[in-house]
Amino acid sequence: MCDIYREITNTDWLTRLGDSFWGAILGIVLFFGSFGILYANEVRVDLSQVAKTSIEISATTRNPTAQSHLVSLTGAIASDQLLGDNLFLKPGKYIAVTRDVEMFAWEENTHTKTKINKDGSETKTTEYRYRKRWVDRPEDSDKFHYSAGHTNPVKLIQNDLFKVANAKIGIYNLEMYSVDVTTPNQVLLNDKTVILKDQKVQIQGNYLYQGKNAIANPEIGDLRLQYFTLDRGQNVTVLGKLDRGDRIVPYIDKSNTKLYRIFLGNRAESISTLKTEHNTLTWIMRSVGFIIMWLGLALASEPISVFLDFMPFLGSISREFITGASLVVSLILSVVTILVSIFLHNIGVLAIVILAIIAAGLLVRKAIFD
Repeated sequence: MCDIYREITNTDWLTRLGDSFWGAILGIVLFFGSFGILYANEVRVDLSQVAKTSIEISATTRNPTAQSHLVSLTGAIASDQLLGDNLFLKPGKYIAVTRDVEMFAWEENTHTKTKINKDGSETKTTEYRYRKRWVDRPEDSDKFHYSAGHTNPVKLIQNDLFKVANAKIGIYNLEMYSVDVTTPNQVLLNDKTVILKDQKVQIQGNYLYQGKNAIANPEIGDLRLQYFTLDRGQNVTVLGKLDRGDRIVPYIDKSNTKLYRIFLGNRAESISTLKTEHNTLTWIMRSVGFIIMWLGLALASEPISVFLDFMPFLGSISREFITGASLVVSLILSVVTILVSIFLHNIGVLAIVILAIIAAGLLVRKAIFD
């Protein structure tokens, strides 16, 4: 069930035409900005390549030659400290604990239908839907179009990550407060692992619910929590700088690239994880750059379609053509920008391309004149 509100607005042709020019300015900014996004994405540091330069050291033997260098260290992680979250999770043999908290809250969804009228004016029907859901990040209800009756309170318990102050892998100490760490194990919730402070806290499955009747009939503001951990004794790999005193600390190179993370598994698996993360983000940002370029071109061309809306079928044809043409142009320009960025960033590849062009030119010249 959800609450639905509808609003209908009409905008005359001249007002739409004026507004479209402002949109065109925004489109131009987006269009040129997309080139910067695509270029910056291609020259991002690939941390997997940085990790490959690390010196692999043993967890049981000191390596003086690796001092002040990037190292990879694999072994069982240990600590003599018990760790909880100071709320519901009892202190246990955890190296790190992630607390995920969701709140039962109002969520606003907006859907707009647009109709171009015969005189070039525009009629917009906007539908606002409000439904209650378990959400990780509750929306600010003050920004709702219809906030009356749809008020979200402040989320009283926040997501958080807790880490032990001190941990070791073999003979090496880890600087825990600044290390990035994954928590792959979900805590089985029961009276042995959590503290049930009052009757308003209940367990169902992997969730801890806080609220009067939060399981069967949740109310706005009720919470549910999950816990994930990295456990003592798990086999991990840490990538960081070997510092004085057999400590592993953050590694920062001359270009200010930072690497200090704990991974599950061995060195090869850690490098593979970094490579996968880099490739995934690369393709996400390529897609974002392409979409922004496409949107920018469409907005920049919108005044043409709005002008033709005095005869709606002409405006409709214009939009379809511009949408298709913008798609093709954006795709071509995005690919070219990506390739040029790669070449400019990779001197070796650029040198090979230049040599290939020169060689091809010499072959053509020889074929013509011989």
